Amino acid sequence: MTVTLPTDGICALLGRPASGRTTLLRLLSGAARPDRGSILSEIQFSSINNAGAFFNPRLTGLENITAAARIYGMDPAMLTDTALELSRFDSLWQIPAGALPGQRRRAMELLLSALLPFDCYLVDNVESSNPDTFALVLQILARRGAGMIFTTRNARFAQEFATIGGVIRNQTVYAFSSVGEALEYYGE
Repeated sequence: MTVTLPTDGICALLGRPASGRTTLLRLLSGAARPDRGSILSEIQFSSINNAGAFFNPRLTGLENITAAARIYGMDPAMLTDTALELSRFDSLWQIPAGALPGQRRRAMELLLSALLPFDCYLVDNVESSNPDTFALVLQILARRGAGMIFTTRNARFAQEFATIGGVIRNQTVYAFSSVGEALEYYGE
């Protein structure tokens, strides 16, 4: 079976718990390899956001920004300034990531990820994201022409934010040309 997912728009992958949503993102990000078949892509995917592994928990948010800047060959001061300018979490950037409340940490990770040079961003369980931060991230990606693939079990998030959709059932991906078609299939 061949499935093509758009990487230049906002794609919602709907699925119930244990359907394979996170596994698919792990395959796309390169964190896991398929048992058979292959993933073909000429673009660079981000790490998976909302998976709890983007920030080093022992480093502060500011230290995580500096580490990310070095990894991706960016100016740490410029990346820090941009992240601080866009966020409302000024004092939280100085706390070790492992000590941050979950939703705040995820929002900070998502914002930093959006500032890094990826072609397509991967977000797991998008309903656990702060809606305001998520909307800001989508604006950033739109300005850069980057895409996003996010997983959700919440039809409202897919309808509100996605331009295209897919459904994952029993570890099988069904791609649709519109979010409406995906929502209709998901609701069955």
